[in-house]
Amino acid sequence: MLFLCLSRQEGEKVMKTKIFPILALIRSTIAQLLGGWDTALQTLILFMAIDYITG
Repeated sequence: MLFLCLSRQEGEKVMKTKIFPILALIRSTIAQLLGGWDTALQTLILFMAIDYITG
């Protein structure tokens, strides 16, 4: 059991330190190439996130 917990924690660390920054770079590059994020799109994403969180 302890081995599974340790490997899971190491996997989460890899996700946070290596994979997430790479995904953020790719997403921001695509957004910039498509014209950036305007205020309406930011507002839409914000309210979609709030709706998803509150159910």
